[in-house]
Amino acid sequence: MKSILIIFALMLTGTKGSAQQVIASSGNSGNTSDYTVNWTIGEPVIEIFTGSNLILTQGMHQTKLRVTSVDEITIPGLEISVYPNPVDFLLKLKVDYIDDTPLNYRLHDPNGRIMLHKEMERTAEQIDMQIFPPGAYVLCVFPEDNQWQKTFNIVKK
Repeated sequence: MKSILIIFALMLTGTKGSAQQVIASSGNSGNTSDYTVNWTIGEPVIEIFTGSNLILTQGMHQTKLRVTSVDEITIPGLEISVYPNPVDFLLKLKVDYIDDTPLNYRLHDPNGRIMLHKEMERTAEQIDMQIFPPGAYVLCVFPEDNQWQKTFNIVKK
C-alpha cells in the first residue's frame, strides 16, 4: 500500500527529470550562431565528491573546455620597458622602435574601461598613477594602424 501511495504522489507532482540549478548572486546566458556563453558569479554552495577514479564538482559550469595559448608577439626593432611594477606614483614607459609610425597607449581598469588613452609624444613617457585607485590595470601599446598590440599587466599599490 505504501509503495502505491509513493507512486501516486510522484505521478501528481510530475517526474520530468530535474534541471541544473545553482545558488548564485548573479549570472546570465547568451548565445550567437557560433557560441554559447553561460556564467555565474558567487556560488556559495559547492561540494566535491570523489570516488575510486571519478571526481564530481558541483556548482561550476563544466562543459567542453578549450584552452588557447597566445604567444608573446615579437616585433623586430621594437623594445618596450614598463617600470616599476608594482607602481605607487609614476609608471615609466620606454620604447625603442625603429619604425617612424606614431605609437599610442591605453590604460584599462579591471572592468575593461579605458582610463587613459594618449598618443606617445616621445620615446619615454611617464604615466601618473596617483590618480587611480589601487588595483590591477592593463596597459596596451599599439601603432596608429592597430596592426599589433603589446599588453602589460600593471599593479597599482
